[in-house]
Amino acid sequence: MKLLNRLFGRAKPTTTSTSGTMLPFKDADAFMEYQDEFGIREIRQNRAMFAQIIDAREWAAARTPVSIDDRGIQTALIRLPSATDQQVTLATTMAAGARLQPGDLVCWMPIQFDEDLAEAGKMASMGWVGFITAKIAPTLSDNLPTIIEDYRPAAYR
Repeated sequence: MKLLNRLFGRAKPTTTSTSGTMLPFKDADAFMEYQDEFGIREIRQNRAMFAQIIDAREWAAARTPVSIDDRGIQTALIRLPSATDQQVTLATTMAAGARLQPGDLVCWMPIQFDEDLAEAGKMASMGWVGFITAKIAPTLSDNLPTIIEDYRPAAYR
């Protein structure tokens, strides 16, 4: 019961006729705690995962929490679900969109593993190259997220 209160607060999972079971988490941190416990934690090529944006200034000599180039493409440090240790990696959006902030939840698609990046980052998860495909709300409906912002190019939507 304590876990339920910590994750959902006063909100209870609900069932609606159109969306099935809706899990409204208390906040983004509670959503990630749930993912740490019950979500996908193993990184596999081309299998989407939920992640949380973390402030790059706290991990590296970055000037901003999330960098953005002149085309609006953003590069962010993300925390991936993990049962025992932190998994962190860099990720970029595929298209311009709303500015990402530390604490935001996203869907991340790992594309390729690079051994040299993993060694340079001193963490296996840093070897994964992938894209942020969407910003999501801290809710799940039939294990699918509620998308707030789609960062895929129009041709991929």
